[in-house]
Amino acid sequence: MLDLLTDLQRRYGLSYLFISRDLGVIHHMSDRVPVMKDGRAVEPGHADAVFATPQHPYTQEPLASVPGLVIS
Repeated sequence: MLDLLTDLQRRYGLSYLFISRDLGVIHHMSDRVPVMKDGRAVEPGHADAVFATPQHPYTQEPLASVPGLVIS
C-alpha cells in the first residue's frame, strides 16, 4: 500500500498529510516531518535530518528505542 501511495505521488505530483507512530513508515513516506508534542511542532524539518540528527529530546527518545532503524 505504501509503495502504491509513493508511486501515485510521483506520477501525479500528489502531496499527503501522513500521520503515524511507526517511525520506519514515517521515514519511508515523508520528505518533511514535524515532530508533534502537545499539539505543537517541537522539531520540524526534512525527514533525513530529523531522523539522522534529532535535536529535541522528545524526538531523540523514540528514535533511540527503535532497534535496526537505519537512516540512509
